[in-house]
Amino acid sequence: MTPNHDSTTTADGVLVGEFDVRLKGDRLDCTLPARFFQNYQKEHSVWGEVLPTAPRWLTAAEVEITSPGHLEPFPAVLGGISGTTVNGVLSFSAELTPMRQPIESAPAKELKEVTFALLDSPVTGNLVREQRPKVVTFPCGQFDISLTDPTTAHREIANALGPSPHILSNSGTIRERNGHAFSSNAARIAADTLHDALSFAAGSWVGIVLVQAVNASGEPVWSRWGTSRMSAASSQSGWYDPGHPQWIQPLCDGLLQAKSNEETWEPVRTALYWYVRSNTREAGIDSSLILSQCALELLSWFVIVKRTAALSEQGYSQLSSASEKLRLALTLLGIPRQIPAGLKKVSALRKDWRDVAEAVVQGRNYLVHPTQSRSGKRRARQNYPWYELWAAGQWLLELVILRLLGYTGSYRNRTRLTDFDPIERVPWT
Repeated sequence: MTPNHDSTTTADGVLVGEFDVRLKGDRLDCTLPARFFQNYQKEHSVWGEVLPTAPRWLTAAEVEITSPGHLEPFPAVLGGISGTTVNGVLSFSAELTPMRQPIESAPAKELKEVTFALLDSPVTGNLVREQRPKVVTFPCGQFDISLTDPTTAHREIANALGPSPHILSNSGTIRERNGHAFSSNAARIAADTLHDALSFAAGSWVGIVLVQAVNASGEPVWSRWGTSRMSAASSQSGWYDPGHPQWIQPLCDGLLQAKSNEETWEPVRTALYWYVRSNTREAGIDSSLILSQCALELLSWFVIVKRTAALSEQGYSQLSSASEKLRLALTLLGIPRQIPAGLKKVSALRKDWRDVAEAVVQGRNYLVHPTQSRSGKRRARQNYPWYELWAAGQWLLELVILRLLGYTGSYRNRTRLTDFDPIERVPWT
């Protein structure tokens, strides 16, 4: 049976596939019929139900799932085993919880279109319907990715699943720009790249769900079940403004360019992860400042040693401090070092910090180093403006990532969010 999500939908989930699977684990190797469901509202958003004839494998906890022609192999936890009696006949069922998600159907070729839904997309934000563009299209390598308001099918699924902290905000399609067929591997890369681009714009992980591809005859040939990496539902501020969806358009190609070189992609990918983790105040604004500084320090090394080759690794190690390294990286990227005028409390401490690089680094050092480095004495207690220092760190991190992705447009300057119009051009243009 070809997986698809046009099957039964209840408040528990969407039935997406029924076929035999092989379970292989400790003292267990058998093939059983299975049904798979997904529900983006649940912590484990995709799961399977297998129907054994007897509970002889109750001790099996971790299993490897295979189903040639239907699913890519994946590890799962076997649990929730129960027995029921119907008309005097005892039967058993157990739940398979994948140890990673999303999971995919078997690789396929000759794809003509991929459809999907977005959860908590930043594209139109809280704009009223009259302010939203009907279609937003992003170039992504060989593809055009188009986003619209949710389709009828996606709205029906959302309504059947019931209330959720996550908003099914858009439906989307992935099509080859020249109308050619493409592979599921190419579709996966495009979907993952869109996920990174939208998450960077949102300042939180955006969910991609209900991914399904059809061939030229409209037959389902490939699916991804479960959700992409997704943040808890929340509203974060950042460099993107929903009134300007064109700001996102260059990001997919910029990310694809970065992904083409692992030496570039590894620090950029890591920095994006730390950016999203630090772009929240749930763990405390001081903790978020520490995380943003981690990303800035990694990117400083990459810019100075690898991207520009301004210094060798030995030369980099001889720079006197983390603030000196960040200062040089900002200079090489054309990003201003002066403390932004909108950060009035940080500006009042200019006698302590010569520029924004030193302010962010020294604020972080105060948090993670309780003693003075040379004397061993406990640092004097300081009541620094932590919110503004965090805003400065996130502002620098956004600009560095945008610069590394080749972005040349406008952005919302988070250090000017009290201004009526905080939108400006990126400084290197």
